[in-house]
Amino acid sequence: MKFVIFSILFLIGLQFFLIQPFFHSGFFPTHDDIQIIRIFEYFQSLKFGAIPPRWSSGLLFGYGYPLFVFYSPLVYFLGSMFIFLGFNFLLATKIVFILCFFVGVIGVFFVVRFFVGPVPALISSIIYSFIPYRAVDVYVRGDLAEFFAYSFFPWVLLIKIKLLTNPKQKLLVPLLGIFLGLLIISHNISVFIYAIFLIACDGFYILNTEKKIRRLLITNLFVSTILGILISCFYWLPLIFESRFVQLDKVIADPYNQYFLTLNQIWDSPWGYGGFLQQNPMSLQLGKVIIIISFLAFILNIFVKTAFRKTVHFFSAVYIVSTLLETKITQFFWEIVTPLHYLQFPWRLHILNTICGIILIGFFVFFLQHLKIYQSKIGKLAFLGIMLFMIGMSVKESYSFFSAKSFTEAKPAAATTTGEEYLPKWVKQLPNNYPADKAEFLKGNGKIENIEWGYSQKSITVVSQQETKIQIAHIYYPGWIAYINNKKSDISYDNKFGQMEINVPKGTNNIVFKFERTWWRWLADIVSVIGLLTVVYLIYINYRKKVELSK
Repeated sequence: MKFVIFSILFLIGLQFFLIQPFFHSGFFPTHDDIQIIRIFEYFQSLKFGAIPPRWSSGLLFGYGYPLFVFYSPLVYFLGSMFIFLGFNFLLATKIVFILCFFVGVIGVFFVVRFFVGPVPALISSIIYSFIPYRAVDVYVRGDLAEFFAYSFFPWVLLIKIKLLTNPKQKLLVPLLGIFLGLLIISHNISVFIYAIFLIACDGFYILNTEKKIRRLLITNLFVSTILGILISCFYWLPLIFESRFVQLDKVIADPYNQYFLTLNQIWDSPWGYGGFLQQNPMSLQLGKVIIIISFLAFILNIFVKTAFRKTVHFFSAVYIVSTLLETKITQFFWEIVTPLHYLQFPWRLHILNTICGIILIGFFVFFLQHLKIYQSKIGKLAFLGIMLFMIGMSVKESYSFFSAKSFTEAKPAAATTTGEEYLPKWVKQLPNNYPADKAEFLKGNGKIENIEWGYSQKSITVVSQQETKIQIAHIYYPGWIAYINNKKSDISYDNKFGQMEINVPKGTNNIVFKFERTWWRWLADIVSVIGLLTVVYLIYINYRKKVELSK
């Protein structure tokens, strides 16, 4: 236990050397300032009572954007919680990025420790700390949601493996349900990759489980998966239902086959801060240490008889297949399995093959540790020397990558998403500046007074001696309802920006536009509450049984 505590403290300390750019006061690494804007929007929505937030009124120059209907909300919720605790937007965003470093490395430590013990876990976790793709995700791409999912996944895998190897631990069923639910709302593209791996993992363990407990195992996996799906229903159901309203086809407009890696790029590629197809492109090498040692683990597994032989074969197979899928060698497969196109970039599979590679490194260290040649004093010194050499090579290869090219002052912007893929289909032209007026007359004239521009509600008072038509500087989206003097009124939006228009009778009229739950959002939210209550109930009864059995 002392070694485990020492290992965790050491790994936490090590991360501080990798997050130095975040201590740059008042500024933020380039490309990451968009995350501050998103956390700001999520916080504002929560502050004004939108639970869960779906519409972002401040985006797209204040015309609004349905970002959180489609974009995974978990990291932005966490950032908002830090703001509610008193941190400013910049610091809250930095804290979430920094937490990902700690969460990921400690999760990897416990996963590897579960398989092969604390010493291999420490070695593999140190090497994991210096994986090049971690640096790419943070200091080049600035993809907070993907980095969080990347860091959180080892914990999901840990709970999953524990349940697969001991299906009688009933408390793990609702616990896995919670972790799966959180994973689903962390980053949707990553979830697609991890889901395929977890299904394969389930199949592997089911086939290698004794028949007498196989039914129990399948039942537990089914229940935990359903719980995860129910808990996250508030997110994925509106996402699926509302995809028809937006230009989601832009996600795959850029052909995936432009982004295949060559074997040389996987082995070694120069470090850069540009996009994959730009000048000075980012490096997408796996890491020489991972490639070499994971291969050696596979070879040793053939010659060293252990209880892990099939497990090592499984992780090796996933590692090899996921790596090959990043190359043009497997383009024929991408053309057959068209849902893969939604990954956008084949090299996203780095979030899977790097984890598998690190686990294989843990097995390699375990195999060396138990070879007879390393049992003597000289052998133990040789073992220590090999471990230090592995760590040294990993640090030498990647440490310099964990730095920002430059720093940029975090400023408010009209940022949405790169391809505007969540823009409603009825928006004919993209706004390129803030509106001159919040509301204006399209027909007739009069006065527009008492403008209140909230996040989920916009209200104005229109005074006119004739029937008029007004337009407000905000895009229509399902859920926006107009009320004239507390009575529902029809909204039209057939204009270039898709702005909301309404006919107003003569006289003095109080007009309110509210963003409300549609019936499918109500259904999704209710299902999530039911799922959460079910998880709480299952945890309670299983914990109670455990306490009673211990008496």
